[in-house]
Amino acid sequence: MQEKKLSDGTWIIASDSVNIHSTHLHLAPDGTILSHKVNGNHSYKLSNSRRDLSSLWEEITGERNKFPGGWKP
Repeated sequence: MQEKKLSDGTWIIASDSVNIHSTHLHLAPDGTILSHKVNGNHSYKLSNSRRDLSSLWEEITGERNKFPGGWKP
């Protein structure tokens, strides 16, 4: 997994198999999903992205049960 901490304290995380600049999850310091970007297309629909991180990660990357206890920096 790729991780990048931004200057505002938020994080960008992505699977090792993708370009982190075009496909990633943008997380608040507490692990809340702020947005996601897939193949260069951002989604800020909080009603769709504020969900279990493991299920969203699986939808984007195909990797199952990546964050069973939640994401921690």
